[in-house]
Amino acid sequence: MYRHVDISVDASIFSVCSTRDAEENLNRYISSIDALEKIIGLKNVSVYRNLNAIESLLDSIGSISKLCNEPGVFYVNVQDVVSRAQNLMERIHDFEGHHNIGNIDMSEVELIPNFICIQCVAAVAILRNYCANANQDHYIMVSNALAGKVTIRAQIDKVKFGREDISTLPKPPEFLECSVPIFDDFSGLIGCLDAEDILSRAEDESKFSLAIQVAIFRGLGDNIDTRDWSDIRVPYIGVDFLQYWNRIRKNFDGLFYRDFLRAVKKISCNDESYFEVMNTDCGKEKHHVARGKIVAMKIMVDDSIYIHFWRSVEGSFELASIHSCSINFIPVPSRLILRGR
Repeated sequence: MYRHVDISVDASIFSVCSTRDAEENLNRYISSIDALEKIIGLKNVSVYRNLNAIESLLDSIGSISKLCNEPGVFYVNVQDVVSRAQNLMERIHDFEGHHNIGNIDMSEVELIPNFICIQCVAAVAILRNYCANANQDHYIMVSNALAGKVTIRAQIDKVKFGREDISTLPKPPEFLECSVPIFDDFSGLIGCLDAEDILSRAEDESKFSLAIQVAIFRGLGDNIDTRDWSDIRVPYIGVDFLQYWNRIRKNFDGLFYRDFLRAVKKISCNDESYFEVMNTDCGKEKHHVARGKIVAMKIMVDDSIYIHFWRSVEGSFELASIHSCSINFIPVPSRLILRGR
């Protein structure tokens, strides 16, 4: 399965916040667990934990028990809270084992904000910026993400890793200086995802589909938390579409990505006022095309760019090609849309 988004869970998610209000601290802890459970359940999102997360949970069990037994807190069973946190921990992939980056020895470390695990930030920063095969759409989930990003500045003395794609890391006296987006709940994660930026970096179907999914999801309204990310119906990507895409995008600026996503959202919303049937014989040998169950369509992105796509009467769409001028051609539909999946 293609990996769309990677999430590293900071140890702070499993730590108990310490303020004077016990009920507030408990509610905040449970809210963090609720948010993590939702993130783990998202389609095409991979979640990882640093080893420090396990230690943090073990260290917090006593504090959780104390909060649950505070006067005025009658509705929460300590074992229920701990068991739920442990269950979520078991469902998360091991960061070190999956990404082959272990302990990082550093000196002269500056971390803003400073409550996040230094090892977690350093490892994700190296992954995003120095590993050729890593995922740039890799973010950190923390218990409080008011800053929106975490910045690290440090000298790297030694890194334990088993990867072959790490480029030359800064050596002292040079510094590792990187920022990583952080979030604390589902809406915060969506805020990290920039559809136009993801599309500008897309080199495969995975990231292309992610950019479209983000754009469609954000276009559904303001109340993000009430929407279901996994229910977003992203158009299929035709077998040859990316070849057409790579030919044409070289000639356009950042506004091209914005306009393209706007056009795809119109396709997804099935707004017939923006597209028209193509007068072409392409694909007519296909049974579903000949019977009109799969129809060749086109939509204009701007004054010169056209997207050609297939539309199924069942509500599915497939992006087939994109052109810099009006032509009467569309690649044949794939088996996915013909089967109506």
